[in-house]
Parts: sequence; C-alpha cells; structure tokens
Amino acid sequence: MRRRLRSRPHPIRPRMGRAGRVAAGSEHPRPSRAPLLLILLLVLLPAACEPGEAGRDGVVEHPIPDSLATHPDQAVFVPADPDAPAPEAARAFGSLLLGHTVLQTIGVEDGPDEYVLGDIADARLLPDGTVGVVDRQAAEVRFYDPAGSHLSSLGGPGEGPGEFSHPSLLLVPSPARLWVMDPPRGIHRFSPGAEGWEFQDRLTLEGRPGHGCTSAGGVVVHMGLPSPDAEPGPVLHRLDGDGQSVDAFALPYRYDYWLVRERMNQGVIACPEGDTTILGLTAMNRVEAYSANEGRLLWHATFEGMAVPPVEERPRPEGEPGVGLQRPDGPVVHTLTGVTAVADAPVVVVQFAWRSVEDLEAGVARPSFETFVLDVHAGEGTYLGDTLPRILWAGGDRALFASADPYPRIKLVALGTD
Repeated sequence: MRRRLRSRPHPIRPRMGRAGRVAAGSEHPRPSRAPLLLILLLVLLPAACEPGEAGRDGVVEHPIPDSLATHPDQAVFVPADPDAPAPEAARAFGSLLLGHTVLQTIGVEDGPDEYVLGDIADARLLPDGTVGVVDRQAAEVRFYDPAGSHLSSLGGPGEGPGEFSHPSLLLVPSPARLWVMDPPRGIHRFSPGAEGWEFQDRLTLEGRPGHGCTSAGGVVVHMGLPSPDAEPGPVLHRLDGDGQSVDAFALPYRYDYWLVRERMNQGVIACPEGDTTILGLTAMNRVEAYSANEGRLLWHATFEGMAVPPVEERPRPEGEPGVGLQRPDGPVVHTLTGVTAVADAPVVVVQFAWRSVEDLEAGVARPSFETFVLDVHAGEGTYLGDTLPRILWAGGDRALFASADPYPRIKLVALGTD
C-alpha cells in the first residue's frame, strides 16, 4: 500500500503565556486538546491462549500469523552463534566492531552542565567531524569536537522557535540541513547561519512521528496514526529534502483494533545506502527490509533466543480492550531497541536489550545488549554476543557508542584496531 502524505512547514507565530498574554517572537501554541497518547498497559500477565485465538475470558494473543506481512521465499532465521555461517560483509564489519579502540569519551559524572549528559536519545558524527548528541532530559542537541570539547548547543525546553519538548533523533538530510525529531510536535529544521545552526521552521506531520533516517537527500519517517479514528495505512513515510511527501509504504501488521495495530507496528528504522529501508519491529523482535522506491517487502528476519512476551488483548468492563504483555516463560526478556545503518557498508547493526524478569518487575531501566550484524541484501547475519554497548552511529572507521553506567556518556571509537 502506498499513498501520499501531506506535510507543511509550521510558521513562527505568537505564543500565549501562562496568564494569557502573547509572548512576542515565539511559536504558536499547540492546540488546547491534549495530543493522542497510546497508553499501553505493559504489565506482565499470566499465559492465556494460542496466537489469534480468543482464550479464556476473551483474551487474544498477538502477533497473529495471518496479520503479519510475509514474503514466502525470504524468511530469514539468524542464529545466536558467532561461529555459524554468515555473509562476508556482516562477518567483516562484526570483526571491526569487536576490535574497536576508544578514542574519546564525552560526558562526565560531575562538572559543567554542557558536559553532564542525561538521557542520551541519539548521537551521530556530522559531515564536518562534529559529534552531535541529543539529550532528551535537557531537551538539547549538543555539539562537540573530536577531542570532546563542547562547541555549542541547540534548543532547550520550551515551545518557542527552536525549543524542544522531547527531542529524540538527529537527522542530516544534507550538510546544509539539520533536522531534530521531537515527538509529538514534529520535526524542527535548522540551517547554517553566521553563528552556527539557526532555526528555520517546524515541519508538522499528519501523524505521530516515532523514528526516522536519512535517505537520498530526504528522510523516511516511521509514524503512527494521528487518531484512533484515522484510516489504517502505511507506517513508513518518505519525504524529500524540503519536507514534502513523496509516498508512504509498509504496513507490517494488520488488525482491526487500532491500539493493538499501533502497538504491533511500533518500530525503529535505518536507511542503508541505496533503495532499502530497514524496519525493526520492537513489539515482535522482528526485522523487515523494504524497497523504498517500490514499497515491497524484500525479506524479514527473526533471531534465535530473542523471544518477546506476546502482546495480549484483554476485554475490560468499561469498553475497549486493554493491551498488556504476557508473563515471559524464561528468566530474561529481550526487546529490539536499535537498527543502525553503516555508512559505506552494506550491513545493518541490530541490537536487543535484555533484562531479567526480576529487574523488569523492579523497574530497572539499564539493560545489557545483544548484537547482530546483518547483510542488508539478504537479511542473513552474524552474532557478536553481549559485550558491546548501545551503538548509535557507525561509518567509515568510526562509531559512536552510548553507555549509562556509572553515568551517561558517549564514546567515539576507531573500528578494527587492537
């Protein structure tokens, strides 16, 4: 399914202050109605039924096989065995990752504010060699030189021009364009100015942007529906470098009830060089590859040992069903958390966060990661184990890692050295 999506720049308009006064030079406020929030009851529930069947008390377990997008000849199973056969490109880049050397660390436990990081949402190496870091807690994008020295910052909490609510992703469609995804407000766009990056406008989309990646001078955005009453449609939306809609494609999970459909279609995406878009479905620990130009499914992959508790649709007395997670059978829960394209290499890095059920129930939020590297053409790949931290960006002979313990920090690493 492919369709066009309308998008529009958001002009700078006056914003009402708390007492109803107009704050000059600031951005028009969001509508008074609260934005749609998918309130998912992610509790651990006892086992109920087989997938797709209404079991005791009317519980339906997801995913339902018939609701999944599938390719009959391109279903891939990736073993969690570092010695299993794998494509040469995946194995070679895996060796580079495992052989990395830390060049510089950005972030301190105590010190000046610009060096103390909070919630690291994203980071990438910009074309000029600058390291850009999205700190969701500070609602800022911070820039550092390769030696780790702070250069400048963008944003800050607020609703005015160039201010952020919950910045989550840094997109660079071209060296002269910097876009910051800020769900649910849209995408803030910046361009070079006399004193660094300057606010241009805010791109408002007819949906809820969740993740994105740069592709062919534009971006691909993963988006949820704008409201429960909206017509179901594709979840990947392609925009050109000016933010205009090109088309939309990919509907991995089809189901009537909107809350289940939105939950099962949640994901993160990556855009390797070329026509392929990689979609990691976080509710199903499944990775799919699509042709962005044709919108067709190329392959879909599952991973040995990366089981996820099924999503349960449970009737509730007050009306619409609730959505929750079934209690896992084993002691560990895996959740797909990242897919990272590698510049100049035909591979994608896939990572699963894992926590013990005990930690999950206790609310412990600092998982470890299991890492795979896949060939983007076939979906087959190699397993690297659980020693690597979270990988946010990779290209050439460099990569950016993020660590949370004992304090949040970014590591700029050289690949393939001892």
